[in-house]
Amino acid sequence: MIYDLSQNSSFTDGVQTSWDSTSIKLIMTCPRKYFYKMMQNWTPREVSPHLLFGGWYATALEHYYKYVTEGKTSDEALEAVVKETLISTWTYRTEPSVEGDINYPHGVNIIKDKDGNRQGYPWVSSDGNKTRENLIRTIIWYVEEFKDDENTPVVILSDGKPAVEYSFRIELAPDIIYCGHLDRLVDYGGDNYIMDQKTTKSTISDYYFKQFNPDQQMSGYTFAGQIIFGIPVKGVIIDAAQIAIGFSRFTRSFTSRTNAQLEEWRLNTIHYLQFAQSCAEKGQDEKNFPMNLESCSNYGGCEYRDVCSKNPGIREQFLKGKFNQDTNMWDPLKQR
Repeated sequence: MIYDLSQNSSFTDGVQTSWDSTSIKLIMTCPRKYFYKMMQNWTPREVSPHLLFGGWYATALEHYYKYVTEGKTSDEALEAVVKETLISTWTYRTEPSVEGDINYPHGVNIIKDKDGNRQGYPWVSSDGNKTRENLIRTIIWYVEEFKDDENTPVVILSDGKPAVEYSFRIELAPDIIYCGHLDRLVDYGGDNYIMDQKTTKSTISDYYFKQFNPDQQMSGYTFAGQIIFGIPVKGVIIDAAQIAIGFSRFTRSFTSRTNAQLEEWRLNTIHYLQFAQSCAEKGQDEKNFPMNLESCSNYGGCEYRDVCSKNPGIREQFLKGKFNQDTNMWDPLKQR
């Protein structure tokens, strides 16, 4: 099936030219996975609870610091993001709308009771640790843990503005734009760091933090920080949250990069992206995007492992039966 990529501003004539850490990681992990997910937009009908939890958590903290920068008190900002998260994790019951109904152009109608109240239910996670209740708890406890942190003040730039909420587009090479979003640049002991948050069910130790050096995303954040802020950025501060049934525990660590390492990252990234572009120039066909068979079982197994295990002639039917071809495509150029 040829998927129409013309509506995705990151593609030109079927070839991706604007990239973010998500799409870069896909092509580095497995070209076939990149093809299914980024180019064809096949998404599992059941989204990973870890992906949902991490996304809601990151958004809440991003908005918290944004509101504080805009002048809200810590309590006001926390109240606002908790409310937002409760709304985001609420699912409304829907039914197909009448064909041609101009009030519901997307084909669904939110079900209401006899009094006109919208019917719905809270998100129910398939993971006992990463639940809606634990999400709200972790957001609140993180703010309580770090709201009075004097060790990481936000950097004030030369124009007098705080270094928060920056979306960026950087040219790595001709026809290769690196895009992304940085939440905060902070000063720690005289050095500048990008801030990032992660969640895990595992006990957080030195071994846990080793996964971030080397790491595509952390190197990219550091590289982008130096370019867009125009000042030295030493690396990334990672605030990791261990999510358990009865508690959330936070540990902070650092990952640093030298200029030589960042240049190596840039060249390595360009190599992979040019390879992806050469695959796409041959056409939108899975045979042009080889499988990386060594990544099939990583992290509990690739979501497309069962697809790739099928005979090539029936894969498309299997995809249609197990996945949705999402029209809300991932586009690195979309502003946050």
